Amino acid sequence: ASFDTENRVLKLPVLNTENENVYNMFCAHEVGHALQTPQFWRNDVPDDVPCDFVNVVEDVRIEKYIQTKFPGLRVDFSKGYDQLNADNFFALDGVDISEMSLIDRINLHFKLGVRALVPFTDDERTYVTAVDEADSWQKVLLVSKMISDYINAKSDKTEHLNDLPSESGESDET
Repeated sequence: ASFDTENRVLKLPVLNTENENVYNMFCAHEVGHALQTPQFWRNDVPDDVPCDFVNVVEDVRIEKYIQTKFPGLRVDFSKGYDQLNADNFFALDGVDISEMSLIDRINLHFKLGVRALVPFTDDERTYVTAVDEADSWQKVLLVSKMISDYINAKSDKTEHLNDLPSESGESDET
């Protein structure tokens, strides 16, 4: 299922599932985008922020929105994600979730919750909370930028540490 925000087209393919909760969840998710995601959202995304980050944070926002607007959907989302998890839709069998990227762990946390027991450091929990509190498009953009900056800063720090001489006094570079 998908929603083309620019052309305002909702696509609902024939899903390979007989589970009505999964189908209802996917449909409701895309309707949430139709009702909440700006038509030309990509124009708002800063160049240094991956669209995937914005998509994850926006998905959290629109799923909370649609379930609040239509409370009966909460059961569909809960049972739908139960089914997807049971079907290994997220390809988690044999995967160490703690080794996944922060944005992937955030995505799993909000989709699977306690089903996945996603680990976060204390620093990362700040961003999880920010995602949870992003209740407007502008906050989605802000939180996505915050996550991107955090990841880039960690990456820069790691690269800098890798450039330092090892304890034996030798550089890691060859």
